[in-house]
Amino acid sequence: PQMPEQERERLFRSWKKAVTRTFDWVDDDTEAGRTRSVLQDALSAGRRVHLTYHVPSRDERTERDVDPIALDTFDGHSYLQAWCRASEGLRMFRLDRIDEVVVLDEATAHPAAG
Repeated sequence: PQMPEQERERLFRSWKKAVTRTFDWVDDDTEAGRTRSVLQDALSAGRRVHLTYHVPSRDERTERDVDPIALDTFDGHSYLQAWCRASEGLRMFRLDRIDEVVVLDEATAHPAAG
């Protein structure tokens, strides 16, 4: 039995929205998109990064070296999961709050790295 045309169209539209949301960062030319690209390169190369990060709860900018672990998206925001060298703990950094990112010539060395 074939699926009715209307149902097939509805499913296709739902699928297309899900795929678009999942991959919309690929050609993202925003500042967060460029930051994501740099972080993805650092992840692939296994390199530590230096972040300048805006902390809205304290309305301050912090600088820290982190070892990237993963890039994730939750509730419409992209995040870097990383091991923070300063706090010696796992942290989540929202990409649109990263003011600057510099890939360092140091390999990652967090507990998940082995």
